[in-house]
Amino acid sequence: MNKLKKIILISLLIFIILYSINYFLSSTNQSKELNLEKETSFNQKLNNSIKLGIDFLHNTQLENGEFKTESCFEKKMINCYYDSSPFVTTFVLYSINEINNSKVQEIKEKALNFLLNEQENGLWSYWTKKNENKLYFDLDDTSCSSFILKQNNISFQENIHLIKNNKNNENLYYTWIDPIRFENDVDCAVNVNVLLYLQENNPHVCSYINNAINNNETCSIYYPDKFALYYLVSRAYKNNITCLNQTKGKIISEILSNYKQNKTFENPLQTALVINTLLNFEYNDKKTLELLIDDLIKNQNKNGSWNKSSFYIQPQSIHYGSEELTTAISIEALNNYQKI
Repeated sequence: MNKLKKIILISLLIFIILYSINYFLSSTNQSKELNLEKETSFNQKLNNSIKLGIDFLHNTQLENGEFKTESCFEKKMINCYYDSSPFVTTFVLYSINEINNSKVQEIKEKALNFLLNEQENGLWSYWTKKNENKLYFDLDDTSCSSFILKQNNISFQENIHLIKNNKNNENLYYTWIDPIRFENDVDCAVNVNVLLYLQENNPHVCSYINNAINNNETCSIYYPDKFALYYLVSRAYKNNITCLNQTKGKIISEILSNYKQNKTFENPLQTALVINTLLNFEYNDKKTLELLIDDLIKNQNKNGSWNKSSFYIQPQSIHYGSEELTTAISIEALNNYQKI
């Protein structure tokens, strides 16, 4: 009898062990399947969001290849008007440059021709030739236009000697080229864009930018939103301006601190700028990035666009941006996230 009890107990114990193992394996497989389904669903959301954004840009690109710039009298971007400029188009082109589909190719071809036609002796002004407003040539528009044309292997008139001669006594780049009616200025964001085009790890310029950011100093006249400046710095860093790596830790820390405190950012443009900045600086915490990406997708409009916000300013008067600009930078963020 005792022997029979032992056999029954052992058999029962074996059954319990086998059942537990089977249950554990089944639960693990179900969990893996759920995670795979979740990941697949998230990737589908990303792809759909990018497609809608590209469709919007394709539908709203102007006949001459330009993307709209809107000038607004308030930071809330109300009371705005179309203000023809090559500048926004340079950012749209950069943001979609790594996406390979037929609509993007059509967009790029028209937009690159538009930029090339706005060149005057190797230089660009903020306003287009058709704009009634006129302004001096500047290094911001010239550098951004030149960089994107060079990136796409399109030739234009040589301008490097003019740019390199446009410095102050501290070897920092002036914004304007030979202004007559007003005093020239030095802006750290403009200097970042100059380094990007020249592919120059200039120690004087990098030291100026690194020190300003690490010491929380205001150094940009035209980009008062620090997240816009951070994006430009990270963009240059991603494209070989490695002397800016001394700002990397500070910028990531500032972004994460802001996000932890507020649980969100001010608008979709800021969210997109932040995502790109983190990814450009090789930040890889997928949980944080997924939350930011999800927030960005939730704020996409039905027509595929994201709302306009102020990206840069004319000091004390005008805020500039557009749905096209926000949409392009948002697409860049989604596409960059897919690569990690």
